[in-house]
Amino acid sequence: MKIDNSKLKRNIFIVGASSKLSQSIKEKYVNHNIIDIYRETYKYWVGVDAQELIHDFFEKEISENSIIFIPAAILNPNISNEQILKINYDLPLNIIEALKKYNARIVTFGTIFEKMGSSNNNYVNSKIKLSSRIEELVQDKHRITHFRLHTLYGKDYPNEFMFLGQIFSAIKNKTEFQMTSGEQIREYHHYDDVTASIYDLLIKDTNGVFEMTYGNGMRLKDLATQIFSFFEMNQLLKIGLKNIDYKDKFQNDYLKNDDLNTASFREPINGITEYLKQII
Repeated sequence: MKIDNSKLKRNIFIVGASSKLSQSIKEKYVNHNIIDIYRETYKYWVGVDAQELIHDFFEKEISENSIIFIPAAILNPNISNEQILKINYDLPLNIIEALKKYNARIVTFGTIFEKMGSSNNNYVNSKIKLSSRIEELVQDKHRITHFRLHTLYGKDYPNEFMFLGQIFSAIKNKTEFQMTSGEQIREYHHYDDVTASIYDLLIKDTNGVFEMTYGNGMRLKDLATQIFSFFEMNQLLKIGLKNIDYKDKFQNDYLKNDDLNTASFREPINGITEYLKQII
């Protein structure tokens, strides 16, 4: 008899519980039993001998009906490759290996840039390595879902090193914002829209690598122009003054994933300007 996963109360483990994505996941799974796992705990789970430690942490509360979300990650590509790999690759792989006998659902997160191949961006390379290994594990019947995400917004303040964070700082402080040509293509998704879709997809027991593409890509310069115009600060925007540092995407050919046909993502310009208005 097949279990109706939509009505089952689960233990939901969140490794990296302080992140913005974690916040949204917890709000979506509010009717389940949430077990937060913070850096103070998982920082010891990256070593070669960490699997026993991981197993001991989970063994009393994990079951086949549990979900282990692993949003813990180093996003800043300027951090050393060694540090990034410890958290972005070693950590999830150790968790997967340590808990494989329980057959619980394990959920990892990456970036849509994985599909572009090897990069000079340490963060992207770490996620390529992770998703490649997960594709192998899924062939061996592991219950793992790896979501390739686009750029997220909508919780707390944007990260300072990211494009939206730099725009936020310029508008808030009324300082000049210098950017590249802005021809790069991005999809911007609200955290809550993404986690609502993740919730629905996991009810269906979705396995393997899944691209969270909605088909609403735009050029960065168009996004920046619209934001600065909304706040009536066009004079602060300086396009074309910076070089593009990393391998990037310039063709707007993102197509909506068929599995998201019933999803409802908010229009990005309106969503982002409303979000920024609330925090500036």
